[in-house]
Amino acid sequence: MTKSGPGGLLGEAEEKAINFLVEKANKESGIAGHRVDVVIYDDEGRAEIATRYFKRLIESDGVIGILGPSMTPTSLAVEPLAIENRVPTIVMTGGYYPKADTKWMFGSIHPSEQAFHKAFRYFQEHNISKMARLTPNDPLGQLGHNLAEKLAREYGLEMVATEYFNLGDVDVKAQLARLKSSRAQVVITWATGEPVAMVSRQMVEMGWDVPLFVTYGNSSRQFLKLVGAKSPVITMGAKIMVVDELPDSDPMKPVIKEYVEWHQAKYGEPPAGLTDGLGYDAFNIMLDAIKRTGKGPEELKADREVLRSAIENTKNLVGLNGIFNITPEDHIGTSPDDLIPMRIENGQWVVIK
Repeated sequence: MTKSGPGGLLGEAEEKAINFLVEKANKESGIAGHRVDVVIYDDEGRAEIATRYFKRLIESDGVIGILGPSMTPTSLAVEPLAIENRVPTIVMTGGYYPKADTKWMFGSIHPSEQAFHKAFRYFQEHNISKMARLTPNDPLGQLGHNLAEKLAREYGLEMVATEYFNLGDVDVKAQLARLKSSRAQVVITWATGEPVAMVSRQMVEMGWDVPLFVTYGNSSRQFLKLVGAKSPVITMGAKIMVVDELPDSDPMKPVIKEYVEWHQAKYGEPPAGLTDGLGYDAFNIMLDAIKRTGKGPEELKADREVLRSAIENTKNLVGLNGIFNITPEDHIGTSPDDLIPMRIENGQWVVIK
């Protein structure tokens, strides 16, 4: 995982969630009487370090499965090693999508397309038909740009204007002015962190109050610090940010509350948000699969296909970010229904009623 460098906050939250599950499992006598142990390395967000540690986990540490990496470039870098060494690997990033022929690779977060399906259904229900894009010139921004184009017609939505910006830009008011003149009812900017916060602040400054639809990667307390108390941002986000607003009938609510209460007691503050779920859900999938094999660590090391097959047959597993139903055709197994429409009110995420 990435615990230092630009992506360091990812690994910090993921490790806390993994440690929660380790602590919980070992309090319950481990798995079939075997203690649960994890080996964690910091890849610093660098592909060459990720591949070195990935090899070490297999060759020296003798693990039966691997969680991570935390970032898309590092996940792509280890993919050939996972396939070559036949090691079940569950990545913790939404930017990597395991293809059907990479049968040893799995994911633990919704593909961006599911967030667009959820959002576009919401737009339909609320009579929002005219959309505009303010697209960052980076791979994530282009992904959102293309998905909006692909799915708009399916939902009867119209793309009325498109503008672009670079991630280092500090002023997009000219682009926003052109988008505003198009009479768009919503703006899509598929980005995370400060670029989104910058767009949000400038929309507020110019008095344009249409929704700014952004990626679920902003479902965090850290993002709230960037964006401020007033913002047009909406997202189809992680339920962990609004757990107290969830109905008691939601099967994810007790799972989320258990983790939130543990985190608050242990660290004196709420969890970071969606990033905790990346670690929790990846490890939860792995632990559940290990239990279902009925085999011990030495047997699983000798035949990792047994564990891989068990992961591939995960059913109705409730996690922090979703309910997982993994199949040979779908190595993530999430649903758009796991996500929830959210907006920012007085500096906090709230459910859009």
